[in-house]
Amino acid sequence: RAMLSRLLGPALGLSLVVLPMACPATAEGEGEGDASEGEGEGDAGEGEGEGEAGEGEGEGEGEGIATFPARSSYQITLIEPPTVAEANALDVDAWDLDLFDTDVDVIDALHARGTKVICYISAGTYEPFREDADQFPPEIIGNGYEDDNFAEERYLDINNPITFAIAEARLDRAVAKGCDAVDPDNVDLHLPNTGFAITESDMVAFNLALTDAAHSRG
Repeated sequence: RAMLSRLLGPALGLSLVVLPMACPATAEGEGEGDASEGEGEGDAGEGEGEGEAGEGEGEGEGEGIATFPARSSYQITLIEPPTVAEANALDVDAWDLDLFDTDVDVIDALHARGTKVICYISAGTYEPFREDADQFPPEIIGNGYEDDNFAEERYLDINNPITFAIAEARLDRAVAKGCDAVDPDNVDLHLPNTGFAITESDMVAFNLALTDAAHSRG
């Protein structure tokens, strides 16, 4: 499950790249590193992992944009969000958690101890189990996901403005829940057989627009 690979900001290992929301800025670095601990390898959308971002250097992205310093430690938990007690038991700089499944009290507890919260969303697939599933009209839903582990998901037509509007609504939800950044998944739809004519240029345009939309919120 591909991330928005090195489109902006520092990578945090496991191919994870986040779209920061607007909030007080910190120093930003560039770099990439492998997870030093965790439950196996793979993309963030598939399980859990813990580690540190690679070494990096660079200037801050600008006032108002949250950034993640080089060597930031993180925990990715997308299948079963932690309880407040579980979240407080792990000392890391950032958690990557599912936007829909994670309770606000967990996010508040992490913020209280100075931990950043990255909220995972799928920007390029229809997930029938999500709270906003009824917002997806049939014309934007394409072929089934090519990985059997996610067989219930369907690819989206990212060239249809409805798809982007739904992604923006998810960004608004992330702001309302207090997320510091979002982790958009399935943003390489020029590669699989989606059922739509999606070029690499189309995908880049969508990703850049999503980046701008994330940066403008907060």
